[in-house]
Amino acid sequence: PIFRELEQLPRSIMRTLPRDLLKEAKTIFSLPWEDTEETPGHHAAGDSAYKPLATELLRWTGQKLSTEHTAKYLLDTMNVDLETGRVLYLPCSPFDNFPSYLTASVFHGLVS
Repeated sequence: PIFRELEQLPRSIMRTLPRDLLKEAKTIFSLPWEDTEETPGHHAAGDSAYKPLATELLRWTGQKLSTEHTAKYLLDTMNVDLETGRVLYLPCSPFDNFPSYLTASVFHGLVS
């Protein structure tokens, strides 16, 4: 994803996103690309311009943006020992009786 003014975004918002990698992506995709009207297009630098970055973003996503990682981060923040600690999970029920994305994600990560 390309975010406008990512540099202006407070650090407290979207904390888990790899900002440096996204800034690099923004730089690459602001370069002149050709033949983008009917094809994915190409850049003078070829695949070497974006393939390593895409690989790193996919690696980061798989490791850091999973529900399991989110749950481990939450437990670590609360100083809960992953081997011996126990957690009582009490989800809040919103007005429409559907859990929020964050609530569902944390629950999935805790039971995974």
